Amino acid sequence: HFVGRDRMSVMVFENVRRDPQAAVEAVWRRLGLDPVTLQETDRPSRSSSKAAWDPPEGLEESLRVLYRPQLQRLVDDWGLDLSAWRSTAG
Repeated sequence: HFVGRDRMSVMVFENVRRDPQAAVEAVWRRLGLDPVTLQETDRPSRSSSKAAWDPPEGLEESLRVLYRPQLQRLVDDWGLDLSAWRSTAG
């Protein structure tokens, strides 16, 4: 089954996290609904790990190379601004 682009919304997580109200308002507008004010969006969710992890040497660069074409498609096909993704440079 094919779902057309006109029935999808693609958002950058960092932008949603930075301004959740704007993100949900965009979704509500797209659905033709009146916006509702979010509450307590800055409260920790208790679902995030605070574990520290150092990737093996070379892994980050390998992933950048691997995903570079897909990232470019997000920019080209969806018009996303990925500048919030600090590690996509290069």
